[in-house]
Amino acid sequence: MKKIFVITGITAALLLLVGGGYVYYLFNIKTVKVTDEKVNAITKSDYKVKVPKKVEKPKPATEQEIIAKYTPAFEGLEAEADSKIVQVVEVAKNEYIQKKNAGDTISYKYFALKYKSAAATLEETTDNAFYEIYNSMSDELRKNGHSNTSLQQFRDTYEAKKEAREKEILKKAMEYL
Repeated sequence: MKKIFVITGITAALLLLVGGGYVYYLFNIKTVKVTDEKVNAITKSDYKVKVPKKVEKPKPATEQEIIAKYTPAFEGLEAEADSKIVQVVEVAKNEYIQKKNAGDTISYKYFALKYKSAAATLEETTDNAFYEIYNSMSDELRKNGHSNTSLQQFRDTYEAKKEAREKEILKKAMEYL
């Protein structure tokens, strides 16, 4: 009798472990290729933010002048990224409503994988645009004899806002579903 409880307990533990591992795999490792043209048009499109042109001056620019010159580019990128996020969320919401109204089976796994992949693509394109501006500013600071310590503030702000947006989107998704 004791053996049956032990074997049942071990079997249950293994099933939980395998099931938990599979769920972890689905949500943290597996990605799918997004074939939705609307989503791809949003997530893969280039940003319109332009890196300020470097102007050679007879005297070096101050650190504050360089920061003031690049701040609008960072702010423009943030606004454009926010707009793209809203668009992707709207597409996902409309797709969910359309499937629900049509009486289709709602696969939460499908939505999670599809929009996780879309978010990863959007994050990559946004990061690329951010670091294009960031590296240009870094070069200009260096060429004008300034350290890059002020750049850390831009990176920290960017990363913090990116993390806050991600948490907010997940929270909204869970409320909606």
